[in-house]
Amino acid sequence: MKEIYDLDAIAENAISALLAAGADKASCTVNYGEVHEFNYEGGDFSLFRTLFNTTMSLTSIKDGKKGSARINSFEDDAVAAAVCDCLATGYRSRHRKRIIHRRRDGARHRAPL
Repeated sequence: MKEIYDLDAIAENAISALLAAGADKASCTVNYGEVHEFNYEGGDFSLFRTLFNTTMSLTSIKDGKKGSARINSFEDDAVAAAVCDCLATGYRSRHRKRIIHRRRDGARHRAPL
């Protein structure tokens, strides 16, 4: 398989973007794959196609809160949006309040965070 992306550079750029946006710690996992398919029916080839699988998973920690995002594109604008989403999920988890519910039997139940 001929690699058409520099996966190390893509991951390094994403981590740099997370740290520049304010993350205390950051990690990135990048995967790329190709699948070649063909149909052979009645002695003839009727279809040949190549499927591409690109996946990036981002994780950040800011102020002790973990954020994450996952995308299926390595385009610069998609990565920039994922960086914002990753930090935003950590921010939202920090400001989420614990809700206490009462069950039918009168016992208290805390909703998970």
